[in-house]
Amino acid sequence: MYNEQEIEIDRTMEAWMTSKRFTQDATANAAVRLRVLQNLEKLGGYPSIASWERAYLELRAENAIPEFRGSVSEHPAEAPAVTLSAEEYRRLSATVAKKNYRTDHPKGFRAAVDKLLAEGRI
Repeated sequence: MYNEQEIEIDRTMEAWMTSKRFTQDATANAAVRLRVLQNLEKLGGYPSIASWERAYLELRAENAIPEFRGSVSEHPAEAPAVTLSAEEYRRLSATVAKKNYRTDHPKGFRAAVDKLLAEGRI
């Protein structure tokens, strides 16, 4: 079950993706979310769009994630299907995987997981 901080982090993530940066890459999104959590733990403070931007820029400087192209509002309404390998799925935390499956965010995540399950790969 989500605690208050996780709920606030997810709300802030949505605001950041809507106004600043967005990618369909679930693994990259999970990496940025993890870095936000680590930074909040290490540096204190509260979840904000700036904390997401900082985490993204740190990971980009480390070449740990690909460059995000535009915000949600700049992407077409119908986004391409999510591609997800069994390895990428296993790298997601259980919390992120459950949330993404429940909300089908990014769009198509649930279908990608269902396909992996049907193929017996996870």
